[in-house]
Amino acid sequence: MPTRTTMPDGIDDALIFICVNYADSRLCLDMAAQVAGVSRFHFSRMFKARTGARFVEYLTRIRLAEASNRLLNTEDSVSSICYAVGYRDLSNFHRMFRRHYGTTPSAHRRHPAARGGLIGDACTSTMADPIVRNRYAGSVPLNTRL
Repeated sequence: MPTRTTMPDGIDDALIFICVNYADSRLCLDMAAQVAGVSRFHFSRMFKARTGARFVEYLTRIRLAEASNRLLNTEDSVSSICYAVGYRDLSNFHRMFRRHYGTTPSAHRRHPAARGGLIGDACTSTMADPIVRNRYAGSVPLNTRL
């Protein structure tokens, strides 16, 4: 029988699920906990212990890292990037972006050397793997109310 330290805790599955589904504005703690197979309260404790961040902080980092990437590598408008990375509200996106990067999205695009704040996107390799993507995409229907 597995010991408590070797028993799978589902956090890895939830992290992959988050990386694959971060752009859906309906993604929430309850969905990630369901993927992990634990209560939302237990998931919150385990997630913070594993990642060093609360669920919302982690999701925000992923979304903002992807927004930064798109700002620097596409000509997409700031508003289309905002919605494409999972934000529902442009003003909230601007506020969060400025808090993390110390500049507005438009200024970030114009002056990429001055950017700062977030470290690289931890999901890049995970999201690039089509096998992982196919396994976890939609594993919890995002239109389901938990």
